[in-house]
Amino acid sequence: MCPRIRNIRFDCHDTYTLAGFWSAVPGYARLPEDVPGDPEAALPTTVEDQA
Repeated sequence: MCPRIRNIRFDCHDTYTLAGFWSAVPGYARLPEDVPGDPEAALPTTVEDQA
């Protein structure tokens, strides 16, 4: 079995903008509950998470 990275965390001032950048890199959409000003943001890592 090969190890797989599941989570990467970044410490930043503006999580919404950083999540927008990283959502464009692999082509994932931001989660609908992520809004500007939130202390954290997440991107889906699988097709099931994007549904």
